Amino acid sequence: MRIYWKFLLLLVLIGFSFTNKYTTPLYFEIPKNWPKPKYDFKRNPLTEEGFQLGRNLFYDPILSRDNTISCQSCHLQQTGFTHVDHQLSHGIDGKIGNRNSMALINLAWNKDFMWDGGVNNLEMQPINPITNPLEMDETIEHVIAKLQASEKYRILFAKAFGDEKITSQRLLKALAQFTVMLTSSNAKYDKVMRKEESFTTQEQHGYDLFKINCASCHKEPLFSDDRFEKNGLSIDETLNDLAE
Repeated sequence: MRIYWKFLLLLVLIGFSFTNKYTTPLYFEIPKNWPKPKYDFKRNPLTEEGFQLGRNLFYDPILSRDNTISCQSCHLQQTGFTHVDHQLSHGIDGKIGNRNSMALINLAWNKDFMWDGGVNNLEMQPINPITNPLEMDETIEHVIAKLQASEKYRILFAKAFGDEKITSQRLLKALAQFTVMLTSSNAKYDKVMRKEESFTTQEQHGYDLFKINCASCHKEPLFSDDRFEKNGLSIDETLNDLAE
């Protein structure tokens, strides 16, 4: 009997080991002298497989109603994961949104998301563009159905989560694993702060002016005080944005 139970225990251990071998842990580096991230990595441990799944989802227009708009349509990698060539982001059927997309950068340190702080969880944030009629105009339920019908995504979800089950929770966790890794901590400013390089005379003058005139709100090293401020500009009704 003891041998039998030892054998069963061995099978359980082997099975447990096997189901945990499919993922490769990713290390999230916190730059020196930066504050502690606000994102709870324990709820969504980073893995290479989860990151790659999120990356595929981010660049895939399958998330939109007619498979024409992806996350990167408004968050272009070459422009800092935002739009710079027009005032308002364009969505499905050429519709014009109410605001321009925000830059996706250092999101692990954010406690609020969207221009008005309407979302307080990075994993929930994608629901807004996916369901917004001016952006992707899709439902989460239909997105899941499309992903379940895709052999590619059944394989990717199995690699990331251990089986082919595709759920909204897994979808959102994978997207968060990708976007939370979009960090900027190796610009010349960062290298100067680490005493690896030096500012030119002109750059130093600009930095001095910044510290005098801007740093009270744009606190280093993240250049934000993590608050919503009214900048004193009049509301531009032509942009359709009446939020304060």
